[in-house]
Amino acid sequence: MRRPLRPSTGRLAAALLLSIALTAGCALLVSRSPREPSFAYPDTQQTALGREVARLTAGHDGQSGFRLLSDGVAAFTARVALLRAAERSADLQYYFWRDDRLGRLLAAEALRAADRGVRVRILLDDVYVGAPDDLLEDLRGHPHVHIRSFNPLSLWPFWSLDWLFSSARANRRMHNKAFVVDGQVAIVGGRNIGDEYFEAHEEVRFDDMDVLAVGPVVAQVATAFDRYWNNELAVPLRDLQGAEKPGALVTARRLAQAQEDALRDSPYGRAPPAETLLAGVPALQWGVAQALYDDPEKVLHSPDDTRTHLLTKARPLIGGVQSELMLITPYYVPGSAGVEAMRRLVQRGVRVRVLTNSLASTDILLTYAGYMPYRLGLLRAGVELYEAKPFSPRPPRRDAWLRFASRSRLHTKLYVIDRRRLVVGSLNLDARSMRLNTELMILLESPALARSVTDWWDAHIATVAYRLELIEPPDTEHPPYGIRWVGRPDGPDGPVQRWLVEPETGFWTRFGAALLSLLPIEDQL
Repeated sequence: MRRPLRPSTGRLAAALLLSIALTAGCALLVSRSPREPSFAYPDTQQTALGREVARLTAGHDGQSGFRLLSDGVAAFTARVALLRAAERSADLQYYFWRDDRLGRLLAAEALRAADRGVRVRILLDDVYVGAPDDLLEDLRGHPHVHIRSFNPLSLWPFWSLDWLFSSARANRRMHNKAFVVDGQVAIVGGRNIGDEYFEAHEEVRFDDMDVLAVGPVVAQVATAFDRYWNNELAVPLRDLQGAEKPGALVTARRLAQAQEDALRDSPYGRAPPAETLLAGVPALQWGVAQALYDDPEKVLHSPDDTRTHLLTKARPLIGGVQSELMLITPYYVPGSAGVEAMRRLVQRGVRVRVLTNSLASTDILLTYAGYMPYRLGLLRAGVELYEAKPFSPRPPRRDAWLRFASRSRLHTKLYVIDRRRLVVGSLNLDARSMRLNTELMILLESPALARSVTDWWDAHIATVAYRLELIEPPDTEHPPYGIRWVGRPDGPDGPVQRWLVEPETGFWTRFGAALLSLLPIEDQL
Protein backbone atom coordinates (compact mmCIF):
# COMPACT_ATOMS: atom_id res chain seq x y z
CA MET A 1 0.00 0.00 0.00
CA ARG A 2 1.30 3.46 -0.87
CA ARG A 3 1.92 5.58 2.24
CA PRO A 4 0.33 9.06 2.28
CA LEU A 5 2.66 11.97 1.69
CA ARG A 6 3.75 13.85 4.78
CA PRO A 7 2.51 17.47 4.86
CA SER A 8 5.91 18.89 3.99
CA THR A 9 6.34 16.44 1.12
CA GLY A 10 2.83 17.20 -0.14
CA ARG A 11 3.50 20.92 -0.13
CA LEU A 12 6.79 20.37 -1.91
CA ALA A 13 5.12 18.21 -4.56
CA ALA A 14 2.37 20.78 -5.08
CA ALA A 15 4.90 23.58 -5.42
CA LEU A 16 6.94 21.52 -7.86
CA LEU A 17 3.85 20.69 -9.92
CA LEU A 18 2.83 24.33 -10.05
CA SER A 19 6.35 25.37 -11.00
CA ILE A 20 6.43 22.83 -13.81
CA ALA A 21 3.03 23.95 -15.09
CA LEU A 22 3.88 27.64 -15.01
CA THR A 23 7.29 27.05 -16.57
CA ALA A 24 5.73 24.98 -19.31
CA GLY A 25 3.12 27.64 -19.97
CA CYS A 26 5.76 30.37 -20.18
CA ALA A 27 7.96 28.22 -22.43
CA LEU A 28 5.19 27.85 -24.95
CA LEU A 29 6.21 30.73 -27.20
CA VAL A 30 9.96 30.22 -26.88
CA SER A 31 11.90 28.06 -29.30
CA ARG A 32 15.02 26.55 -27.79
CA SER A 33 16.97 26.81 -31.05
CA PRO A 34 17.29 29.59 -33.62
CA ARG A 35 14.63 29.50 -36.30
CA GLU A 36 15.27 30.76 -39.79
CA PRO A 37 12.12 32.03 -41.47
CA SER A 38 11.16 30.22 -44.65
CA PHE A 39 8.71 31.12 -47.38
CA ALA A 40 7.01 29.73 -50.44
CA TYR A 41 9.37 29.53 -53.42
CA PRO A 42 8.56 32.28 -55.95
CA ASP A 43 10.21 30.61 -58.95
CA THR A 44 8.37 27.33 -59.55
CA GLN A 45 6.96 28.14 -62.98
CA GLN A 46 9.34 25.70 -64.66
CA THR A 47 8.36 22.71 -62.57
CA ALA A 48 6.11 20.14 -64.21
CA LEU A 49 3.17 21.45 -62.19
CA GLY A 50 4.12 25.02 -63.07
CA ARG A 51 4.12 24.29 -66.78
CA GLU A 52 0.81 22.44 -66.60
CA VAL A 53 -0.81 25.23 -64.61
CA ALA A 54 0.51 27.81 -67.08
CA ARG A 55 -1.11 25.86 -69.90
CA LEU A 56 -4.42 25.62 -68.06
CA THR A 57 -4.53 29.27 -66.97
CA ALA A 58 -3.73 30.65 -70.43
CA GLY A 59 -6.64 32.84 -71.49
CA HIS A 60 -7.97 33.15 -67.92
CA ASP A 61 -6.15 36.31 -66.87
CA GLY A 62 -6.65 37.09 -63.19
CA GLN A 63 -8.88 34.08 -62.68
CA SER A 64 -8.33 30.89 -60.74
CA GLY A 65 -9.51 27.41 -61.65
CA PHE A 66 -11.43 25.14 -59.26
CA ARG A 67 -12.77 21.66 -58.86
CA LEU A 68 -14.83 20.53 -55.88
CA LEU A 69 -13.63 17.29 -54.26
CA SER A 70 -16.64 15.71 -52.59
CA ASP A 71 -15.63 12.07 -53.07
CA GLY A 72 -13.30 10.83 -50.35
CA VAL A 73 -11.18 8.59 -52.57
CA ALA A 74 -10.72 11.35 -55.15
CA ALA A 75 -9.83 13.85 -52.41
CA PHE A 76 -7.12 11.55 -51.03
CA THR A 77 -5.62 10.48 -54.36
CA ALA A 78 -5.47 14.13 -55.41
CA ARG A 79 -3.15 14.77 -52.49
CA VAL A 80 -1.06 11.70 -53.33
CA ALA A 81 -0.83 12.73 -57.01
CA LEU A 82 0.40 16.20 -56.09
CA LEU A 83 3.02 14.88 -53.67
CA ARG A 84 4.29 12.50 -56.34
CA ALA A 85 4.55 15.41 -58.79
CA ALA A 86 6.24 17.79 -56.33
CA GLU A 87 9.70 19.06 -57.32
CA ARG A 88 10.39 22.01 -55.00
CA SER A 89 8.01 22.20 -52.04
CA ALA A 90 5.03 20.71 -50.24
CA ASP A 91 3.35 22.72 -47.47
CA LEU A 92 0.77 20.87 -45.37
CA GLN A 93 -1.28 22.54 -42.62
CA TYR A 94 -3.84 20.54 -40.62
CA TYR A 95 -5.71 20.46 -37.35
CA PHE A 96 -4.64 16.84 -36.94
CA TRP A 97 -3.05 13.96 -38.82
CA ARG A 98 -4.04 10.50 -37.63
CA ASP A 99 -1.68 7.56 -37.29
CA ASP A 100 -3.93 5.26 -39.32
CA ARG A 101 -3.76 3.63 -42.76
CA LEU A 102 -4.22 6.76 -44.88
CA GLY A 103 -2.30 8.94 -42.44
CA ARG A 104 0.69 6.63 -42.75
CA LEU A 105 0.31 6.39 -46.52
CA LEU A 106 0.34 10.17 -46.93
CA ALA A 107 3.34 10.37 -44.59
CA ALA A 108 5.05 7.80 -46.81
CA GLU A 109 4.40 9.98 -49.87
CA ALA A 110 5.76 13.02 -48.04
CA LEU A 111 8.90 11.05 -47.13
CA ARG A 112 9.34 9.92 -50.71
CA ALA A 113 9.03 13.54 -51.90
CA ALA A 114 11.63 14.61 -49.33
CA ASP A 115 13.98 11.90 -50.61
CA ARG A 116 13.79 13.58 -54.03
CA GLY A 117 14.90 16.85 -52.45
CA VAL A 118 11.46 18.41 -52.03
CA ARG A 119 11.22 20.72 -49.03
CA VAL A 120 8.32 19.40 -46.93
CA ARG A 121 6.87 21.70 -44.28
CA ILE A 122 4.17 20.26 -42.01
CA LEU A 123 2.32 22.49 -39.56
CA LEU A 124 -0.12 20.85 -37.13
CA ASP A 125 -2.17 22.06 -34.22
CA ASP A 126 -0.53 20.99 -30.98
CA VAL A 127 -3.46 19.12 -29.46
CA TYR A 128 -2.68 16.06 -31.57
CA VAL A 129 1.14 16.22 -31.65
CA GLY A 130 1.97 16.54 -27.98
CA ALA A 131 2.82 12.91 -27.27
CA PRO A 132 6.16 11.38 -28.30
CA ASP A 133 4.67 8.43 -30.18
CA ASP A 134 3.23 10.71 -32.85
CA LEU A 135 3.13 9.41 -36.40
CA LEU A 136 5.42 12.11 -37.75
CA GLU A 137 8.09 11.92 -35.06
CA ASP A 138 10.25 9.53 -37.05
CA LEU A 139 10.38 11.90 -40.03
CA ARG A 140 11.98 14.74 -38.08
CA GLY A 141 15.50 13.56 -38.79
CA HIS A 142 15.13 13.98 -42.56
CA PRO A 143 17.05 17.05 -43.76
CA HIS A 144 14.18 18.08 -46.05
CA VAL A 145 11.29 17.52 -43.60
CA HIS A 146 10.38 20.34 -41.23
CA ILE A 147 7.55 19.90 -38.72
CA ARG A 148 6.15 22.56 -36.43
CA SER A 149 3.44 22.59 -33.80
CA PHE A 150 1.12 25.58 -33.54
CA ASN A 151 0.30 27.04 -30.13
CA PRO A 152 2.04 24.20 -28.26
CA LEU A 153 0.52 23.50 -24.91
CA SER A 154 3.82 22.70 -23.21
CA LEU A 155 6.84 20.49 -23.22
CA TRP A 156 5.79 16.82 -23.18
CA PRO A 157 4.93 15.05 -20.84
CA PHE A 158 3.51 18.04 -18.92
CA TRP A 159 1.47 19.46 -21.80
CA SER A 160 -1.87 18.46 -20.29
CA LEU A 161 -1.22 20.72 -17.31
CA ASP A 162 -1.78 23.70 -19.57
CA TRP A 163 -5.48 22.82 -19.62
CA LEU A 164 -5.45 23.45 -15.87
CA PHE A 165 -3.15 26.45 -15.64
CA SER A 166 -3.52 28.12 -19.06
CA SER A 167 -6.95 26.99 -20.20
CA ALA A 168 -7.79 30.30 -21.92
CA ARG A 169 -4.80 29.86 -24.24
CA ALA A 170 -5.03 26.09 -24.54
CA ASN A 171 -8.62 26.45 -25.74
CA ARG A 172 -7.55 28.44 -28.83
CA ARG A 173 -6.65 26.08 -31.66
CA MET A 174 -5.50 26.22 -35.29
CA HIS A 175 -8.29 24.62 -37.33
CA ASN A 176 -6.93 25.54 -40.81
CA LYS A 177 -6.58 22.90 -43.54
CA ALA A 178 -4.31 23.67 -46.49
CA PHE A 179 -2.21 21.63 -48.91
CA VAL A 180 0.07 23.52 -51.34
CA VAL A 181 2.54 21.89 -53.74
CA ASP A 182 5.26 23.78 -55.64
CA GLY A 183 3.28 26.97 -55.03
CA GLN A 184 1.16 25.99 -58.04
CA VAL A 185 -1.75 23.86 -56.78
CA ALA A 186 -3.68 24.07 -53.52
CA ILE A 187 -6.33 21.99 -51.78
CA VAL A 188 -8.40 23.77 -49.14
CA GLY A 189 -11.43 22.43 -47.30
CA GLY A 190 -12.76 20.71 -44.21
CA ARG A 191 -10.82 17.43 -44.23
CA ASN A 192 -8.17 16.50 -41.72
CA ILE A 193 -5.81 13.62 -42.50
CA GLY A 194 -7.37 10.36 -41.33
CA ASP A 195 -9.29 7.37 -42.62
CA GLU A 196 -12.73 8.68 -41.66
CA TYR A 197 -12.30 11.83 -43.78
CA PHE A 198 -11.70 9.86 -46.97
CA GLU A 199 -14.34 7.12 -46.61
CA ALA A 200 -11.78 4.52 -45.52
CA HIS A 201 -12.84 3.98 -41.90
CA GLU A 202 -14.80 0.83 -41.12
CA GLU A 203 -16.99 2.44 -38.46
CA VAL A 204 -17.24 6.17 -39.16
CA ARG A 205 -17.40 8.36 -42.24
CA PHE A 206 -17.34 12.14 -42.44
CA ASP A 207 -19.06 13.58 -45.51
CA ASP A 208 -16.76 16.45 -46.41
CA MET A 209 -15.72 18.85 -49.15
CA ASP A 210 -12.44 20.26 -50.48
CA VAL A 211 -11.69 22.54 -53.38
CA LEU A 212 -8.67 22.00 -55.63
CA ALA A 213 -7.40 25.32 -56.96
CA VAL A 214 -4.88 26.66 -59.47
CA GLY A 215 -4.12 30.23 -60.44
CA PRO A 216 -3.65 33.43 -58.39
CA VAL A 217 -5.52 32.21 -55.32
CA VAL A 218 -2.83 29.58 -54.70
CA ALA A 219 -0.29 32.30 -53.90
CA GLN A 220 -2.73 33.69 -51.33
CA VAL A 221 -3.07 30.29 -49.64
CA ALA A 222 0.73 29.95 -49.67
CA THR A 223 1.07 33.38 -48.05
CA ALA A 224 -1.38 32.32 -45.35
CA PHE A 225 0.69 29.21 -44.68
CA ASP A 226 3.89 31.28 -44.43
CA ARG A 227 2.28 33.66 -41.93
CA TYR A 228 1.44 30.74 -39.65
CA TRP A 229 4.72 28.90 -40.23
CA ASN A 230 6.86 31.92 -39.34
CA ASN A 231 4.74 33.04 -36.42
CA GLU A 232 6.20 32.77 -32.92
CA LEU A 233 3.41 30.34 -32.04
CA ALA A 234 4.77 27.74 -34.51
CA VAL A 235 7.44 25.79 -32.62
CA PRO A 236 9.65 23.10 -34.21
CA LEU A 237 8.75 19.63 -33.05
CA ARG A 238 12.32 18.97 -31.94
CA ASP A 239 11.92 21.70 -29.30
CA LEU A 240 8.90 19.92 -27.88
CA GLN A 241 10.00 16.30 -28.12
CA GLY A 242 13.78 16.48 -27.90
CA ALA A 243 16.34 14.82 -30.14
CA GLU A 244 15.34 12.23 -32.72
CA LYS A 245 15.56 8.61 -31.68
CA PRO A 246 18.47 6.64 -33.15
CA GLY A 247 17.37 4.82 -36.27
CA ALA A 248 14.05 6.71 -36.43
CA LEU A 249 14.38 7.50 -40.12
CA VAL A 250 15.15 3.86 -40.92
CA THR A 251 12.02 2.88 -39.02
CA ALA A 252 10.03 5.52 -40.90
CA ARG A 253 11.17 4.17 -44.27
CA ARG A 254 10.34 0.61 -43.30
CA LEU A 255 6.87 1.54 -42.10
CA ALA A 256 6.27 3.73 -45.14
CA GLN A 257 7.14 0.89 -47.50
CA ALA A 258 4.92 -1.53 -45.58
CA GLN A 259 1.99 0.87 -45.80
CA GLU A 260 2.50 1.47 -49.51
CA ASP A 261 2.62 -2.28 -50.14
CA ALA A 262 -0.56 -2.82 -48.12
CA LEU A 263 -2.56 -0.22 -50.06
CA ARG A 264 -0.92 -0.56 -53.47
CA ASP A 265 -3.92 -2.32 -55.03
CA SER A 266 -6.58 -0.31 -53.22
CA PRO A 267 -8.27 2.76 -54.73
CA TYR A 268 -6.23 4.90 -52.35
CA GLY A 269 -2.95 3.65 -53.77
CA ARG A 270 -3.87 4.30 -57.41
CA ALA A 271 -3.45 8.05 -57.80
CA PRO A 272 -3.66 9.54 -61.30
CA PRO A 273 -0.75 11.46 -62.81
CA ALA A 274 -0.90 15.11 -61.78
CA GLU A 275 -1.56 16.34 -65.31
CA THR A 276 -4.52 13.97 -65.54
CA LEU A 277 -5.76 15.21 -62.18
CA LEU A 278 -5.66 18.84 -63.26
CA ALA A 279 -7.01 18.41 -66.78
CA GLY A 280 -9.46 15.63 -65.96
CA VAL A 281 -13.22 15.43 -65.63
CA PRO A 282 -15.03 17.47 -64.54
CA ALA A 283 -13.15 20.33 -66.12
CA LEU A 284 -11.89 23.14 -63.93
CA GLN A 285 -14.29 26.03 -63.47
CA TRP A 286 -12.83 29.52 -63.70
CA GLY A 287 -13.51 32.69 -61.75
CA VAL A 288 -12.13 35.28 -59.38
CA ALA A 289 -11.20 33.93 -55.95
CA GLN A 290 -9.83 35.13 -52.65
CA ALA A 291 -8.32 33.27 -49.71
CA LEU A 292 -9.76 34.44 -46.38
CA TYR A 293 -8.13 33.50 -43.10
CA ASP A 294 -7.77 34.51 -39.48
CA ASP A 295 -4.50 36.10 -38.49
CA PRO A 296 -2.46 33.63 -36.41
CA GLU A 297 -2.34 36.20 -33.60
CA LYS A 298 -6.08 35.68 -33.12
CA VAL A 299 -5.36 33.04 -30.48
CA LEU A 300 -3.46 35.58 -28.37
CA HIS A 301 -6.18 38.26 -28.43
CA SER A 302 -9.48 38.47 -26.64
CA PRO A 303 -12.28 36.73 -28.56
CA ASP A 304 -14.06 40.10 -28.56
CA ASP A 305 -11.18 41.75 -30.43
CA THR A 306 -12.28 41.17 -34.03
CA ARG A 307 -9.38 42.92 -35.78
CA THR A 308 -7.67 39.60 -36.47
CA HIS A 309 -10.86 37.72 -37.35
CA LEU A 310 -11.58 36.21 -40.74
CA LEU A 311 -15.21 37.37 -40.64
CA THR A 312 -14.15 41.00 -40.30
CA LYS A 313 -12.43 40.66 -43.67
CA ALA A 314 -15.12 38.48 -45.21
CA ARG A 315 -18.20 40.47 -44.23
CA PRO A 316 -17.84 43.12 -46.96
CA LEU A 317 -17.18 40.41 -49.56
CA ILE A 318 -19.90 38.00 -48.50
CA GLY A 319 -22.43 40.64 -47.52
CA GLY A 320 -25.06 42.02 -49.79
CA VAL A 321 -26.93 38.77 -50.38
CA GLN A 322 -29.66 39.54 -52.88
CA SER A 323 -31.87 36.51 -53.34
CA GLU A 324 -30.62 33.27 -51.76
CA LEU A 325 -28.27 32.05 -49.05
CA MET A 326 -27.49 28.35 -48.62
CA LEU A 327 -25.49 27.23 -45.58
CA ILE A 328 -24.06 23.72 -45.13
CA THR A 329 -22.28 23.42 -41.80
CA PRO A 330 -21.86 20.44 -39.45
CA TYR A 331 -21.86 22.59 -36.32
CA TYR A 332 -24.36 25.45 -36.19
CA VAL A 333 -24.82 27.59 -33.10
CA PRO A 334 -26.12 30.89 -34.48
CA GLY A 335 -26.83 32.63 -31.18
CA SER A 336 -29.49 35.28 -30.82
CA ALA A 337 -27.60 37.66 -33.09
CA GLY A 338 -27.36 35.00 -35.81
CA VAL A 339 -31.07 34.26 -35.64
CA GLU A 340 -31.83 37.96 -35.91
CA ALA A 341 -29.51 38.29 -38.91
CA MET A 342 -31.36 35.45 -40.64
CA ARG A 343 -34.68 37.08 -39.81
CA ARG A 344 -33.60 40.35 -41.43
CA LEU A 345 -32.49 38.53 -44.57
CA VAL A 346 -35.80 36.70 -44.89
CA GLN A 347 -37.74 39.91 -44.29
CA ARG A 348 -36.09 41.53 -47.28
CA GLY A 349 -36.92 38.61 -49.52
CA VAL A 350 -33.82 36.41 -49.27
CA ARG A 351 -34.42 32.67 -49.25
CA VAL A 352 -32.30 31.14 -46.47
CA ARG A 353 -31.65 27.38 -46.33
CA VAL A 354 -29.50 25.64 -43.72
CA LEU A 355 -28.27 22.03 -43.53
CA THR A 356 -26.58 20.85 -40.34
CA ASN A 357 -26.17 17.60 -38.43
CA SER A 358 -29.11 15.92 -36.75
CA LEU A 359 -28.93 14.60 -33.22
CA ALA A 360 -28.59 11.11 -34.72
CA SER A 361 -25.66 12.05 -36.96
CA THR A 362 -23.65 14.55 -34.93
CA ASP A 363 -20.31 13.53 -33.45
CA ILE A 364 -20.33 16.38 -30.89
CA LEU A 365 -23.40 16.18 -28.69
CA LEU A 366 -22.46 19.37 -26.86
CA THR A 367 -22.52 21.45 -30.03
CA TYR A 368 -25.88 20.06 -31.08
CA ALA A 369 -27.15 20.90 -27.61
CA GLY A 370 -25.97 24.47 -28.14
CA TYR A 371 -27.92 24.64 -31.41
CA MET A 372 -31.15 23.19 -29.99
CA PRO A 373 -32.45 26.38 -28.33
CA TYR A 374 -32.29 28.26 -31.65
CA ARG A 375 -34.18 25.83 -33.87
CA LEU A 376 -37.56 27.33 -33.04
CA GLY A 377 -36.36 30.90 -33.56
CA LEU A 378 -34.84 30.04 -36.93
CA LEU A 379 -38.05 28.43 -38.12
CA ARG A 380 -40.15 31.36 -36.89
CA ALA A 381 -37.77 33.69 -38.73
CA GLY A 382 -38.58 31.89 -41.98
CA VAL A 383 -35.36 29.87 -42.35
CA GLU A 384 -35.68 26.52 -44.15
CA LEU A 385 -33.92 24.22 -41.71
CA TYR A 386 -32.68 20.68 -42.49
CA GLU A 387 -30.79 18.10 -40.44
CA ALA A 388 -28.67 15.40 -42.05
CA LYS A 389 -29.73 11.79 -41.67
CA PRO A 390 -27.19 9.27 -40.41
CA PHE A 391 -26.03 6.65 -42.88
CA SER A 392 -25.86 3.37 -41.04
CA PRO A 393 -26.00 0.12 -43.00
CA ARG A 394 -25.35 -1.73 -39.75
CA PRO A 395 -28.01 -2.13 -37.06
CA PRO A 396 -27.88 0.92 -34.76
CA ARG A 397 -26.52 0.51 -31.27
CA ARG A 398 -29.19 0.78 -28.61
CA ASP A 399 -26.85 1.56 -25.72
CA ALA A 400 -25.66 4.90 -27.11
CA TRP A 401 -25.99 8.02 -25.04
CA LEU A 402 -22.96 10.26 -25.44
CA ARG A 403 -21.74 7.99 -28.25
CA PHE A 404 -23.60 7.52 -31.48
CA ALA A 405 -24.57 4.66 -33.72
CA SER A 406 -24.42 6.65 -36.95
CA ARG A 407 -21.56 6.06 -39.32
CA SER A 408 -21.93 9.05 -41.62
CA ARG A 409 -21.63 12.56 -40.23
CA LEU A 410 -21.84 15.82 -42.07
CA HIS A 411 -18.50 17.64 -41.93
CA THR A 412 -18.75 19.90 -45.00
CA LYS A 413 -18.44 23.66 -44.58
CA LEU A 414 -19.87 25.10 -47.80
CA TYR A 415 -21.82 28.32 -48.25
CA VAL A 416 -23.52 29.45 -51.47
CA ILE A 417 -24.52 33.07 -52.11
CA ASP A 418 -27.05 34.02 -54.80
CA ARG A 419 -26.20 30.89 -56.82
CA ARG A 420 -23.02 32.54 -58.06
CA ARG A 421 -20.52 32.61 -55.17
CA LEU A 422 -19.26 29.81 -52.93
CA VAL A 423 -17.26 29.73 -49.75
CA VAL A 424 -15.36 26.48 -49.02
CA GLY A 425 -13.03 25.86 -46.11
CA SER A 426 -12.74 25.01 -42.43
CA LEU A 427 -15.10 27.59 -40.88
CA ASN A 428 -18.08 26.26 -38.92
CA LEU A 429 -20.93 28.60 -38.03
CA ASP A 430 -20.39 28.52 -34.29
CA ALA A 431 -18.62 30.63 -31.70
CA ARG A 432 -15.60 28.32 -31.57
CA SER A 433 -14.76 28.83 -35.24
CA MET A 434 -15.70 32.49 -35.37
CA ARG A 435 -14.22 33.67 -32.06
CA LEU A 436 -11.71 31.15 -30.69
CA ASN A 437 -10.02 29.02 -33.34
CA THR A 438 -8.25 30.08 -36.52
CA GLU A 439 -9.77 29.14 -39.88
CA LEU A 440 -9.12 29.27 -43.62
CA MET A 441 -11.63 29.61 -46.49
CA ILE A 442 -11.67 30.31 -50.21
CA LEU A 443 -14.34 32.59 -51.66
CA LEU A 444 -15.07 31.61 -55.27
CA GLU A 445 -16.94 33.62 -57.88
CA SER A 446 -18.27 30.74 -59.97
CA PRO A 447 -21.92 30.57 -61.08
CA ALA A 448 -21.34 27.14 -62.61
CA LEU A 449 -20.04 25.60 -59.38
CA ALA A 450 -22.66 27.40 -57.31
CA ARG A 451 -25.42 26.07 -59.53
CA SER A 452 -24.04 22.55 -59.28
CA VAL A 453 -24.35 22.70 -55.48
CA THR A 454 -27.84 24.19 -55.49
CA ASP A 455 -28.95 21.68 -58.12
CA TRP A 456 -27.64 18.86 -55.91
CA TRP A 457 -29.58 20.31 -52.99
CA ASP A 458 -32.81 20.55 -54.98
CA ALA A 459 -32.47 16.96 -56.22
CA HIS A 460 -31.27 15.18 -53.06
CA ILE A 461 -32.07 17.12 -49.89
CA ALA A 462 -35.23 15.11 -49.21
CA THR A 463 -33.18 11.90 -49.38
CA VAL A 464 -30.26 12.92 -47.19
CA ALA A 465 -31.94 15.11 -44.57
CA TYR A 466 -35.00 15.70 -42.43
CA ARG A 467 -36.80 18.99 -42.84
CA LEU A 468 -37.86 20.75 -39.66
CA GLU A 469 -41.35 22.23 -39.65
CA LEU A 470 -43.03 24.70 -37.37
CA ILE A 471 -46.20 23.50 -35.66
CA GLU A 472 -48.50 26.49 -35.41
CA PRO A 473 -52.13 27.05 -34.43
CA PRO A 474 -54.74 25.97 -35.36
CA ASP A 475 -53.06 22.58 -34.90
CA THR A 476 -54.62 21.96 -31.51
CA GLU A 477 -53.16 18.50 -31.01
CA HIS A 478 -49.74 19.90 -30.16
CA PRO A 479 -48.45 22.92 -28.23
CA PRO A 480 -48.26 26.06 -30.35
CA TYR A 481 -45.00 26.74 -32.11
CA GLY A 482 -43.58 23.27 -31.63
CA ILE A 483 -41.26 21.45 -34.05
CA ARG A 484 -41.67 18.29 -36.07
CA TRP A 485 -39.26 16.48 -38.36
CA VAL A 486 -40.41 15.40 -41.82
CA GLY A 487 -38.66 12.83 -43.99
CA ARG A 488 -38.79 9.66 -46.04
CA PRO A 489 -36.89 7.02 -44.03
CA ASP A 490 -37.45 4.36 -46.71
CA GLY A 491 -35.95 6.37 -49.55
CA PRO A 492 -37.11 9.03 -52.00
CA ASP A 493 -40.09 6.95 -53.13
CA GLY A 494 -41.19 5.90 -49.64
CA PRO A 495 -44.00 7.42 -47.64
CA VAL A 496 -43.54 10.72 -45.83
CA GLN A 497 -43.26 10.35 -42.06
CA ARG A 498 -43.33 12.92 -39.26
CA TRP A 499 -41.73 12.84 -35.81
CA LEU A 500 -42.28 15.03 -32.77
CA VAL A 501 -38.84 14.14 -31.38
CA GLU A 502 -35.46 13.85 -33.07
CA PRO A 503 -35.62 10.85 -35.45
CA GLU A 504 -33.41 7.79 -34.95
CA THR A 505 -32.51 8.69 -31.38
CA GLY A 506 -33.30 7.12 -28.02
CA PHE A 507 -34.62 8.69 -24.86
CA TRP A 508 -31.25 8.94 -23.13
CA THR A 509 -29.60 10.64 -26.10
CA ARG A 510 -32.39 13.23 -26.20
CA PHE A 511 -32.30 13.63 -22.44
CA GLY A 512 -28.52 14.15 -22.48
CA ALA A 513 -28.75 16.77 -25.24
CA ALA A 514 -31.56 18.62 -23.46
CA LEU A 515 -29.57 18.62 -20.22
CA LEU A 516 -26.44 19.93 -21.93
CA SER A 517 -28.44 22.65 -23.68
CA LEU A 518 -28.97 24.28 -20.29
CA LEU A 519 -25.24 24.88 -19.76
CA PRO A 520 -24.16 28.53 -20.18
CA ILE A 521 -21.19 27.72 -22.43
CA GLU A 522 -22.37 28.88 -25.85
CA ASP A 523 -19.29 31.07 -26.34
CA GLN A 524 -17.12 27.91 -26.14
CA LEU A 525 -19.05 25.85 -28.71
